[in-house]
Amino acid sequence: MDRSQIGAGISIGGIEIGPFDTSISLEGTFADYSKWTLTPGGRQDISVDARIEAAYGAISFLGFSPILTLRTLQTDSNLDIFDRSQTSLGLSFRSNF
Repeated sequence: MDRSQIGAGISIGGIEIGPFDTSISLEGTFADYSKWTLTPGGRQDISVDARIEAAYGAISFLGFSPILTLRTLQTDSNLDIFDRSQTSLGLSFRSNF
């Protein structure tokens, strides 16, 4: 399936909130599926992705600090079947070396 896509985003890091080193990002994407033949006019999706990451450097385990990530993704399509909304919470670890 052929897809043309364009997107833009912004990310801001180094935000200190109490003991947390925080970053935020926002990205928008437009996708056009030009060869979509099942509906007149094809298929177009608009997606917005927002993310907040908070690193807690005061805790370290074997040289790694925890990072908590909250992410939400919203996709609106001209075809309702492809609309979706996702929210996730993740825990990862960043090397302090």
